[in-house]
Amino acid sequence: MKFSIKVAALAALALFSSSVNADSMSDAIEAFCGGLNVTTPTTNDVVSPGQNATITVTRVQNDYQKTITGVDLFSVGSDNNPKY
Repeated sequence: MKFSIKVAALAALALFSSSVNADSMSDAIEAFCGGLNVTTPTTNDVVSPGQNATITVTRVQNDYQKTITGVDLFSVGSDNNPKY
């Protein structure tokens, strides 16, 4: 009986600590990525494979220097699913 109470307590502690970790990760992402805004291309712009496109990102200045090192390009099919 004591063993199962210990296991239940450890499981509850592990669950609680993972939810706290997720919240702190969300806060860190918001603190770093907050203020970034993609101004071009807009949602109506179409870029074909192999075509050059200019991507413009603005930011609200804060304590973090931001460098964009990669961009995910995808299309959205008629079934509303992204295709990379």
